[in-house]
Amino acid sequence: MKCMREHNAVDLVHDMAGNGYICSLTANRILESLFAHEEFLNFEGSDPEYIAKLCTGLASSSSQEAHLNRIEKSTPIILTNYLPKRYLHSLKVLLAALRANFIKPTDLITTIREATVFGATESELELLGTMIGKLELHDIYDVSQEYYLFVKHLVSNDLDGLIDDTDLFYYGSDLHRAHRELDRLITKKLLAWGVEATQEMLEEIVDGYDLEERMYSYFASQCEEEHPQPFALQTDDKADVDDLFQRDRMA
Repeated sequence: MKCMREHNAVDLVHDMAGNGYICSLTANRILESLFAHEEFLNFEGSDPEYIAKLCTGLASSSSQEAHLNRIEKSTPIILTNYLPKRYLHSLKVLLAALRANFIKPTDLITTIREATVFGATESELELLGTMIGKLELHDIYDVSQEYYLFVKHLVSNDLDGLIDDTDLFYYGSDLHRAHRELDRLITKKLLAWGVEATQEMLEEIVDGYDLEERMYSYFASQCEEEHPQPFALQTDDKADVDDLFQRDRMA
């Protein structure tokens, strides 16, 4: 059982069920056994994200009582350990614990602070934004500014990756329209992550961003796809042809 104490073990069980190697009932029993094993060990040395993944993996197949029981037991493991490198399921468990009143909104503050140090995926940002919203709903703004700066930094450094070309240039090669679309798409993205963008924030994010160059590259690549370059004779092929004509002249 020791070799199974990693969160990719949960993915393996789900993959086996999804590919028909085991039935869903067997998959659930395996996951239940893995969680029971962690309980037996009193969660000693347990990976918080692994425990959280077991909880979320069993959520749809368990009774409400069994699910909440696992959430209640898992939450202290998550809160008393450093946030792992990837932590999506840990956030899901903490939000479930908050809804069930197992924890207070202020219990989320350390988790959010750690996330702003480690970085986040888009899925993780959506849940972090939900947590920020829960805190602000209770007039708790301790980490709001830290989180806003964190998100602004992420977006500023990855506009190419976060904003899709087809969305950005949906209305064609009108640069002014593209600027408005960029602002709109950033605002929409930030809102999904719990950040209400101000005009000042938008200006700081796009400051120095070469939208014109991105537009040129996008439409140039589109043009190349629609009108590919004619076949060009490669160097080696040309040498073979020259050699062939040379032999013809000598014959």
